[in-house]
Amino acid sequence: MSIERDLGELSARLKALEEAQRSIAKDVRAVRDIVMTAKGSWKLVFGVSAAISAMVGFAVKLFPFLGNGSN
Repeated sequence: MSIERDLGELSARLKALEEAQRSIAKDVRAVRDIVMTAKGSWKLVFGVSAAISAMVGFAVKLFPFLGNGSN
């Protein structure tokens, strides 16, 4: 009887561990999805800032030529 009881106990513990593993796997997937979204957002932010920097640099370079010519 002791072996059957031990097997039952181990079976219950195994089921609990499997359920905990499923829960952890769901959490890991959620974190991965958040990281992937953040990675895409950072690329967009850097791309937009690079484009704005290029436009501002070009505009500053043109300022001397856009004056009224009174110099």
